[in-house]
Amino acid sequence: GRSGTLKSLIDILGSVVPELFGIVYLVLLVIFIFAVLMTNMFGDAYVCHATEIDLFGDFMTSFLTLFQLMTFDNWSDIMRGFMNYKAASVEELSPEMVKQCAGHETVWKRAW
Repeated sequence: GRSGTLKSLIDILGSVVPELFGIVYLVLLVIFIFAVLMTNMFGDAYVCHATEIDLFGDFMTSFLTLFQLMTFDNWSDIMRGFMNYKAASVEELSPEMVKQCAGHETVWKRAW
């Protein structure tokens, strides 16, 4: 009857949950690796006027940005923000920022 069907459904769900945790763990591990990579590559993008919003300034922001990209939530605005990158003129930046941002311009161009 119904109790047998319900029991088999609960048994099936119980056997699937550990496998589901494994998949979630793998996805979080991949996002973690890419969050570290993006923080290193694009962490200064906001400071160097490459984007209007700080998307990769620290690890948690990078993690959330990558999760947002993975779920396709407003991904086109993030993409357009980096595609519309225009180098700031040297007059707009302090000498310290010029030193900080000069090496990253080649990294951004190489990444795209």
